[in-house]
Amino acid sequence: MPEGGRVQEIFIDGVSSRLENRDKYICPGCSEKITSKTKECPNCGLEFGKSYGHILKNRKNKIAAAIGTALFPGIGQLHNDQLEKSLIFLFLGVISHHYILNYISGSYIFLPIILIALLWAYFIYDAYSSVPNFAYQEGISPSNTEKSTIKAVLGSVVFPGIGQIYNGQYTKGAIMILVESIAFFYLHMTYYGFGILLEPLHALLFIAWLWAFNIYDAFMISKKINLLKGEILSLKETYRSG
Repeated sequence: MPEGGRVQEIFIDGVSSRLENRDKYICPGCSEKITSKTKECPNCGLEFGKSYGHILKNRKNKIAAAIGTALFPGIGQLHNDQLEKSLIFLFLGVISHHYILNYISGSYIFLPIILIALLWAYFIYDAYSSVPNFAYQEGISPSNTEKSTIKAVLGSVVFPGIGQIYNGQYTKGAIMILVESIAFFYLHMTYYGFGILLEPLHALLFIAWLWAFNIYDAFMISKKINLLKGEILSLKETYRSG
């Protein structure tokens, strides 16, 4: 480690980012903003060095994410590797399109159009603002305890969102539980002839698709948490013994 707390060059999948002599830079472990030269992040304790390129992804482009979602909701989130959120926004985008084309007319058109436009604007803002500094998904931090991939998967098998809550992604878990519950309610309503947007089979396929994504997401996030945790501990042990 260089003397005086100088920060070495950090390599991210072959892309280097010189952090020396900057007034502000970002911790690659937890995305904390660092305002002074230091040997480690004051938030997560990560020592800065050259050895964690293989656990980080390339940065994402905020403009590309915003343009993608401006074209259609969910595309920007997909660019950000936010598969679950992308699925939800794509579904909401299809519903809003269908609603505009089939159920808005006459004097009732103004308010629904405004509400849908605001919803679309939120989608674009979310795509732009949720691009992580080093492509980390929300909830992944070196401070997370080790997670069992089996427990995470079983949680999402029982009901979508439980695995995400187990992984410490409480907001995502709550959203997924809400969305899946609404989907189940809608499926129930279609059998009584009240569905206007999807046939029962299509609603059932959407539920199955969302459920499968939840299981996959819970599995992958638990693996990322464990990988990051292990690498951080390894780096700290190397630093102490050096």
